[in-house]
Amino acid sequence: MKELGETYGTKMPAAFYQAIMKIAFEDGAELTLFKDPKHIIQDCTYDSVLRAFMLVPSLHLHIQSILSQKGLRFEHANHCYALRPSLDNVFYIRSPDESEMLALMQSLVANMLEQYSAQALI
Repeated sequence: MKELGETYGTKMPAAFYQAIMKIAFEDGAELTLFKDPKHIIQDCTYDSVLRAFMLVPSLHLHIQSILSQKGLRFEHANHCYALRPSLDNVFYIRSPDESEMLALMQSLVANMLEQYSAQALI
């Protein structure tokens, strides 16, 4: 998280950090969403932001590279998100510079809103 915070700071939506922290501290480092109707709004938010970050390839690859350096990999399958031990080699993707950051965050937020509104229609 330290590397993510240093790179993206407050430019990244707080929901992203909250979702990653929730996954990291869940039993088995796995977060299964939409199990409890009482948490539907929070689950929609987490699902939207996590799906959105995967739809911005350079952002997704950079975050996966940070996780690879910790021996982890982010995985997603059917409303379940997990941090798993990585069997892949460590890889490095450079951090986005300031000129790229605005475009990345705009793409992230646009994808997040699209994902959230799509869930509202279900």
